[in-house]
Amino acid sequence: VTPMEAHASLQTGHPEAVQPLSERERVLLHAMLEECHHSCASAPDISMPWELPALSMVFGEPNRPIIPPIRPVLGYVEPPSGDVRTEGVVIVQPKATAFEHAISFNSKRTCHLPESEQLLLLIQKWEAVVSIEPRAFDLGVNVVDLTYEERLSVVRDVLGGKAIATIRQRLGQLGQYIKWATEEARRPPFPVTSELVKNYVRHLRNHDATFSKYTGFLETLKFSKYVVGLECDLEAFKSAWVSGIMRAAGQNRPLRRQSTVLTVDALLFLEALLEDSQVAGVDRYAVGVVLFATYSRARFGDLKSIASILIDEVPPNKEESIGFLEMHSASHKMRATGNRLGSHLPLVAPLKGLGPTSWGKTFIKIGKEVGLDTGKWDPYCPLLPAPDQMGAWTGRPTTSGEINRWIKQILLPCEFDASGFTPHGCKATTLAMLSKYGVEAEVRLALGHHQIRKGAAEVYARDTQSAPLRVLESMFRDIRRGHFQPDQSRSGMFRREEHEVNPAPAQDPGLVTDVPLPAPEGEYSPGSLAESWNLETPGIPAVLAAMEPSEAVDTISCNSDDSSSSSDSEADSCATETLEEQAKDMPEAHASAQKSIPKMYQHKKSKVVHYASWSGTAFTCGRQLTQEYRQCSERLVVESMRCQNCQRRVDSRTRDHDLENMEAVVKRSRRQ
Repeated sequence: VTPMEAHASLQTGHPEAVQPLSERERVLLHAMLEECHHSCASAPDISMPWELPALSMVFGEPNRPIIPPIRPVLGYVEPPSGDVRTEGVVIVQPKATAFEHAISFNSKRTCHLPESEQLLLLIQKWEAVVSIEPRAFDLGVNVVDLTYEERLSVVRDVLGGKAIATIRQRLGQLGQYIKWATEEARRPPFPVTSELVKNYVRHLRNHDATFSKYTGFLETLKFSKYVVGLECDLEAFKSAWVSGIMRAAGQNRPLRRQSTVLTVDALLFLEALLEDSQVAGVDRYAVGVVLFATYSRARFGDLKSIASILIDEVPPNKEESIGFLEMHSASHKMRATGNRLGSHLPLVAPLKGLGPTSWGKTFIKIGKEVGLDTGKWDPYCPLLPAPDQMGAWTGRPTTSGEINRWIKQILLPCEFDASGFTPHGCKATTLAMLSKYGVEAEVRLALGHHQIRKGAAEVYARDTQSAPLRVLESMFRDIRRGHFQPDQSRSGMFRREEHEVNPAPAQDPGLVTDVPLPAPEGEYSPGSLAESWNLETPGIPAVLAAMEPSEAVDTISCNSDDSSSSSDSEADSCATETLEEQAKDMPEAHASAQKSIPKMYQHKKSKVVHYASWSGTAFTCGRQLTQEYRQCSERLVVESMRCQNCQRRVDSRTRDHDLENMEAVVKRSRRQ
């Protein structure tokens, strides 16, 4: 049957069976089509650049074409045979992750810089404070005639041994005082006289300042006097008038806002999530870090620098103890005391928590899979580094605000109210359970890494926690068996059997009964976490999904849930703006090269520094100069904060300017 006959039969409504072509007929058809195509196609007329009349004198007339003409070949796709079936397309969906809603990627804020650059930036700011009136600071060295680099070295030595958080907090509070003195009092801020102290206290009272504002101002002046050598009169705080104002502010102090603690169901949910292979490896590792911080009664600040890790694993026994996971912290709150003793703070957590499986063994296994092997630990690295957008680990530790958002994003599928939860609640969870369990205060102090009777040396001793850890495991065993339920009311925490006359002592592990733990109402199922981690979550506004990555980073990084960190950030920003105003009247650090360096502008939120172009309406990288930027000084900028595109263009222009100057000097010397 020919194609014309088949087409006519279809139009007339009497289709006839069309037999498929055999292999020989298909080969003949291909040969006929190719022959017809080559016979009908004409050679393309292509003129190369060297064949143009204007360039013929340069290249000459070639005897033969450089590129031979090629006939276009008709594209033909062989139809599939009847016995081949088309398989369905497998749709691959990426795993939903929680860290993408919590981490501030590519942020240049001070808290997201490496600690070395954070310290350098604070030293530059303190040098700017000293430069306001150098004679008011008794640094032990006359800094008036020193160069800028030498002054930075002196300030670095003066601030030696102080924590970065302390230096930043004191600088922010002192910056608020400097701003008031220069703008409202219109007087030199240094030296700090008794009259200035009383007038600033009056200013705080008129603005309904809280009690922490008064105490912060007092602590700042003490720090400035005894550490930096500032000349200030602290006797003004002993006057009856100032003492009365501070006492009244203390009486009206608002109630403390303490973090809520994790429940037993939340901890069981985290342990089940740790075992779920459907969850991304980065999030599973973060869950393990949260469990370690909870079971070891540690702050997340203690986990920013881990010196060493010890896995103390034993075979299972009748006491259900399988060992401990021990880490030595070099970044804990009282590390100044520990460093003088030559010891790190030991953080010990049982390998078995409240769940039926060993969370510690799973955490160690996941660490090897994601590239953070606890068995081969790199000393002084953070236990939870901040991941990048692809899930690879970076060098900086995760900040408290990022950890707060990360934990809340992880706990979204769990029926746990995380509105009042902060990362410090992980440490308080186990200690609150021990208090309800009836454990003595000395045992709880030892487990909370506090001094008892024999001073700080007892806190850093490893064997001091041996007996308290056995009490902790006894409580965990009672919770697993259902004998102790810390989330119930006071009358329903302990379950008694009918044949019991007196309740067993809380700390005696031999008198507990094997009562199974009742199953929670809403059990965790694999896949429920991925369904809840979408782009529109209660923690992250839906508008962030439509933003550019840089805009989303600025919004996430500036919306911190920690009130104390937000107040410190406001104080630091105030200090930076004040020091920028003071730096305008100071000579630049590199005055010789300042003529060839354009003005610098810093983004108010992301803290990225750009160089202005010669037109003054845009930056050298191409971005527009808007009201979101403010002019900044070279004194208060570190390398990581600069825009890389702007820096490359400025460096190239600076080199060209230097070459022009060298050529001018050579020409003048030749003329002479």
